[in-house]
Amino acid sequence: MTTAEIASMSRADLRKAAKAAGIKYGKMSLMQIREALSEVKPTKSKKADGPKVRKERTGTKMEAALELMTKNPGLVRKQIITKFIDDVGLTKAGANTYYSLCQKKLKAK
Repeated sequence: MTTAEIASMSRADLRKAAKAAGIKYGKMSLMQIREALSEVKPTKSKKADGPKVRKERTGTKMEAALELMTKNPGLVRKQIITKFIDDVGLTKAGANTYYSLCQKKLKAK
């Protein structure tokens, strides 16, 4: 913003500009807000780059757990949880959680 633009702004416009610039203007006079705005340098907008696209994850623990369960349908819960801990690298609590999540995913198929 140029100083001429800042000088011609109304109180409401100054406050909007200060808020957009991240200036706390609560106890400032209009002159102080104008000075603070003139010192602020413009920044690049992050939205101009476009939305970031999340890339597909591969080799996750969930994929390994699902594969283990589909390859071993005859094992009981306790055995599968032991395999999750040993082969996939989960904790005991995590293995129990993954078991129930995998059961739900396999039933949905």
